[in-house]
Amino acid sequence: MAKLDTSAEMAIGRDWVKSLALIGICVFVCVFFVHAIQSEASGYYQQRAKTGGYLILPLMVPFTLWVVFRLFVPFGPLLRISPDGFADRRVNTRLVPWSEVKNIVARSEFVTLTLSRGFTKSYSMSLGQRLLKWKRKAGPSHLVVAYWFIKPTETNLKDILSAYRAAHINTQTAAAT
Repeated sequence: MAKLDTSAEMAIGRDWVKSLALIGICVFVCVFFVHAIQSEASGYYQQRAKTGGYLILPLMVPFTLWVVFRLFVPFGPLLRISPDGFADRRVNTRLVPWSEVKNIVARSEFVTLTLSRGFTKSYSMSLGQRLLKWKRKAGPSHLVVAYWFIKPTETNLKDILSAYRAAHINTQTAAAT
């Protein structure tokens, strides 16, 4: 593995194939249930599909619209990693300074950054981030970064974040004093 250049800013974008595939699946499910609702139920399975359509369609249409909205907002790279700090634009556009990151842990398809408690109080998180933290049982001072729709990189995301943090935490703490 080559040494990572931590002097420049790194931007990691979205994986367009996975993003568009999710939209395709959502649209397919909506079209299937619209068809099931409109067709005459002549058998047991057709009746179940029709009944399921009445239950699933009101949930699926708003979810599909939300997925399409999240495809374009935020526009541009999702993750910004720089010598000054880290920003996950899906959560907040504000940069998290490396001096405020206390620990970085990777588990399955998530990287969890432990932030200082003082910084967490002033750092607002999106509803999606709060729901993800609730489901993962993460504490209030954690920032959970999901790999789901992030473009794959040559180096593991945890290793990238750790390298930037190790290289620039001393310069930020020295500048603060």
